[in-house]
Amino acid sequence: MEGAYQPPNVRKYSTYPIARVGSYPAIADGVAYVGSDDLHLYAIDTETGQQKWRFLFRPVEYQLAGPVQSSPTIAGGTIFFRSMANHLFALDLASGQERWQFKTGGAVISTPAVADGVVYFDCFDNHL
Repeated sequence: MEGAYQPPNVRKYSTYPIARVGSYPAIADGVAYVGSDDLHLYAIDTETGQQKWRFLFRPVEYQLAGPVQSSPTIAGGTIFFRSMANHLFALDLASGQERWQFKTGGAVISTPAVADGVVYFDCFDNHL
């Protein structure tokens, strides 16, 4: 991904030498939201191509970050996405600030779906 960034203190944990995008973006109000194997979720202005924010997917400081491979889902001013590092995240759509995270018993493999205020996704721990 052109413009992808990997801080030196995280680079040593990366399993991917070159960042790639392996999902479809979610687009809302002129901003494309897309995950990358460089361990970030990006918000990119669709008119200018400028980065609005990026979020490093690292559930806790001592845990290895995971590539963001699901397509994000947008609902109610929140963007939901998962990573191979066993977590589902909810971020504020405008700022990219974390609202909450949910730890699972395995890698989350699906793109989240949202209905009636509930987030649905499946996981390698054999749960929905």
